[in-house]
Amino acid sequence: MGLTHKIKRANERKEEYIMAKNEKRTLNVILDELNKVVDAYNKLNIADVARADLAKQAKELVNEYNELSLLTVYATCVADALPVKAFVEAFSYVTVSTKDASHKEADEEGCMRLVFTKSVTEGKKALHLVKFIEWAAEKNISVTASKDWKAKMTEAKEAIKTEWRKFQAAGGDSHSISIKKLKKAMQDMFDAIIFIPTEKGYNAVVATGNIAKTAFQFASQANTSTDNLYTMGEVLPDRIWNTILMKSLLAAVAGKELIIDFDGGDAEEEADDQPKPAAPKKAASKKAKAAAEQPKAEAEAATK
Repeated sequence: MGLTHKIKRANERKEEYIMAKNEKRTLNVILDELNKVVDAYNKLNIADVARADLAKQAKELVNEYNELSLLTVYATCVADALPVKAFVEAFSYVTVSTKDASHKEADEEGCMRLVFTKSVTEGKKALHLVKFIEWAAEKNISVTASKDWKAKMTEAKEAIKTEWRKFQAAGGDSHSISIKKLKKAMQDMFDAIIFIPTEKGYNAVVATGNIAKTAFQFASQANTSTDNLYTMGEVLPDRIWNTILMKSLLAAVAGKELIIDFDGGDAEEEADDQPKPAAPKKAASKKAKAAAEQPKAEAEAATK
């Protein structure tokens, strides 16, 4: 038995164990235990050695909660008639963490001392589409419309990179971008990931011009903000790409356009016939401009 198979089987047993405990150890049960451990931690003197054990217990409970929370979303979505649709609509899962804080208080002798305490905070973490598809595949469950979903996804990613290189080579001229090519690449990807047939047999999940433009704008804004060569023309980071995937599919399955707030938020609006204006471009740094000159010949060849 190879090492890869052993690791895979170990992970499967871990997931089976977590889900098996779900009947007795629900998220609420784990959260209640975590709050009790944190309360006990805060009541102890800062020099008490028992604090270390309680801190370890808290960390284990945080990990258990977050793992179960994610697997619960996976299990719910994979059982849906349209797993990917359910997954992008879920969009995120609930997580917990402990936060350390310090404050001063007087001891029995009236001397001020620094006291450290913990608190439990809840939050949300974005779901990762590729990880979900691969998790299902490991269990011999196909959740995509086509087996070549990964190839189509790669092609869509490369299409965005190509248009970015053209955009940079043209000195930021938006007329150099082919929205038609972006739409086709993204539609091919949508068709491979999720296909909801209309009465005429077409896919109801449509990569509109707005979605293509928004995906490009988000990718370019997210990458040109870094004053180095780590730009989309060279690398499209996984975090950015997953955001594009999730938000684009969410907009498409809902029949809405997604206007991304480049400060971190986003807002959904009903799609209309008029495209929204492009987000203002940030001025390119000297280093970014220099990097843009390198793929110029490649960009010009791609337009022929």
